[in-house]
Amino acid sequence: MSDKNSTDTEQFLGWHRGKKVGVICEDCELLRFYDGSELFEKYDNINMPSLLPKLAKELGCERTENSFYERCRMTYHHKPDVWARKMGYVPRDEIQAEDRTFGDLPEWEGLVAFCRNADCKRKQSLDRWALQKRLGKDTKISAIGPRLKCKCGHRGANIVIGYVSR
Repeated sequence: MSDKNSTDTEQFLGWHRGKKVGVICEDCELLRFYDGSELFEKYDNINMPSLLPKLAKELGCERTENSFYERCRMTYHHKPDVWARKMGYVPRDEIQAEDRTFGDLPEWEGLVAFCRNADCKRKQSLDRWALQKRLGKDTKISAIGPRLKCKCGHRGANIVIGYVSR
């Protein structure tokens, strides 16, 4: 059994004492930062999800009463890289085909092959689902580039991972 208190986690306000706690609401066009110690004095060691409606109500948000439609969508503010990770977005510098497999790709990412021939400017989007079915989801994406052949006759392609348009 751990000797740490079960409320000594990020999910409780006590963990945020001495730190800034940011809240953001895009509907209300609001971004506000609070001192975690002051919030702790006011609300005690409340869990963080329960704190949001209290702060929203304190700021005058009328949507806190709605539980089904047009409800308050205030969330905690995070740094952009943390927000992107929480939302499932992959940072651009991590989009490398070398070490990723078909199984690693989220549904919103697709593949495009660019001919390696300097004189040829061809590019072709690839059906990643057909390739995954044929080669297996554990196949590294970098392994298929050398196997592709362009219409110009040159063998080999650079594979780029990108977002699929809706």
